[in-house]
Amino acid sequence: VCSKSPYLIMPFTLAIPSALPYLPTPPANLICLNRRVRAIVIISRRNVILCAPVCPFYEGVLAISAIVTLTMSPSVDLFGVTERLLEESKTRCRETARQPGGGGINVARTLHRLGADVLAVFTCGGANGERLERMLRDEGVPCLGIPVDTDMRQNLALTVTDTGTMYHFVFPALELKEPALQLCMDTITSMKPVPEFLVLSGSLPLA
Repeated sequence: VCSKSPYLIMPFTLAIPSALPYLPTPPANLICLNRRVRAIVIISRRNVILCAPVCPFYEGVLAISAIVTLTMSPSVDLFGVTERLLEESKTRCRETARQPGGGGINVARTLHRLGADVLAVFTCGGANGERLERMLRDEGVPCLGIPVDTDMRQNLALTVTDTGTMYHFVFPALELKEPALQLCMDTITSMKPVPEFLVLSGSLPLA
């Protein structure tokens, strides 16, 4: 089953267990090197033996998407609301939402909602990195986090209700050392098949 047409037969390389037709449930490790193939369907004369989604990997690197976005300094964006800003005193706020943030991640989320074949690649470190990856997966956005030692930043968007004004507080980009920068480069350049489009967007990390 291909993305362009459910009736289109395309050549692909498939690695499957030898006992595949005899398994009671579809295996989870079907591997296909053609990004347009979405599922493998094996049909006998009487019924469908197997209908299973494909996990597109190549040499350990995700190769599922025609569009790949790279976010070097992502963030978790915290949204809140308060009645008014108080000078030299505590301003009581109420949290309204948390969302994944960063230029490339915003592009990937929008393209995913539009039905595009997209993969979000981003640096991922600390508790905020884990939270960001979890939020993207909860949205169903295909993503690949590149592990780094630095904790990701969290930004704040605060709406003041008595004026209707929103203030967006953006903290400095994370700092990446040379090994982490090289890992980001290697992750992108080792993707096969090569993505049709690569979107580089967002703040650059401090180095």
